[in-house]
Amino acid sequence: MIKKSLLLFSLIAINLSTAQENETKPSVENSLWGATIGLVEGKLQYETKLTRLTTLRIEAGVDVFTYTHTSFDGNRIKEKTEFFIAPTLAVEPMFYYNLDRRERLGKNISNNTGNYFSLRSFFAFAENEIYNPNNDYFISNAFVIAPKYGIKRSFAQNFFYEFGFGLGWQHNTGDIKDRNEVFVDISARIGINL
Repeated sequence: MIKKSLLLFSLIAINLSTAQENETKPSVENSLWGATIGLVEGKLQYETKLTRLTTLRIEAGVDVFTYTHTSFDGNRIKEKTEFFIAPTLAVEPMFYYNLDRRERLGKNISNNTGNYFSLRSFFAFAENEIYNPNNDYFISNAFVIAPKYGIKRSFAQNFFYEFGFGLGWQHNTGDIKDRNEVFVDISARIGINL
């Protein structure tokens, strides 16, 4: 009797442990194509799954940048800030850390809806500027890498909005001498999954 009880208990325990392993855990989408428009940007993007909670996003588009130049009018030194539009190419590994909690609370996780940490890196092709109202000044290309925190929310099936903030390092190249600067990455965008 004891042997039969132990055998039955073992079979039940194995069955329960196997059932728990087979439970589906929330995961990011396998791949997403999209287009976004932000306050100072427009991009096409592709996001592909690396693991259950991580993706790799690749973006190509245009951004608006600012630069400050100094001039001397004979009496005083003047600083003027101008803007230009240049193409960019970005690569961003992303970790969606709260998908389990969102699903447990019954919240939407479709189309990678969640909060994330990422390491955004991009190259701005400033020497190939699309628009610059003041062509008297040479603008150098820039490489940026910045840790970032963001939120992404889906609505109306294929649309989403996203907010993010990051602080990182910018390396300007092609100038008389290379320069390093602090880069503040603030984004607010709306997009569509294609």
